[in-house]
Amino acid sequence: MKRKRLDRDIWYDIAEKRYIQKRVDVHGFHGTVSVVYIDKAVNECVWQFPCGDVTVCADGMKWLEILPDKENYLITAMIKDGEIVLWYIDMIAGAGFGKDGVAYYDDLYLDLVVTPDGYIKVDDMDELMDALADGDVTDTQVSLALYTKKKLERKVLCDILRFTEHCQSLLAIAENM
Repeated sequence: MKRKRLDRDIWYDIAEKRYIQKRVDVHGFHGTVSVVYIDKAVNECVWQFPCGDVTVCADGMKWLEILPDKENYLITAMIKDGEIVLWYIDMIAGAGFGKDGVAYYDDLYLDLVVTPDGYIKVDDMDELMDALADGDVTDTQVSLALYTKKKLERKVLCDILRFTEHCQSLLAIAENM
């Protein structure tokens, strides 16, 4: 299992960035919220979807990262020109904070990629199954990843407008604290 940091210290397409991280406790959300401001990208990253190409990493973009307490997922909202262009949601085994205070998560490989029109792509199921075969994750962790994916699809992603508003609200809180 890979441990990853919210400051995206190993994202190779980012040359220069700024990072903020806040503890947020408001009605409807308790957890860690961070923003990665991509000042300079090494390469512009564009992903292809049925709805068209989506830029996920470029100069001037920001990534809002939402890590709720007592949940097993991390939401990354990729924002260009003030609009959310894509959500990337990692299923996780747990989270914590490094000695430097930066939040991290233990990635369970399985991801959901969501476009603003509501298209949901299940990503990296093959990596999850390979990790199970290699002994990198347990049957229990696979079950947790699959349960979390279904929970997100049924309870969070079923109302994209509400989900968008929730993310924009948390972005405003993070940037104004």
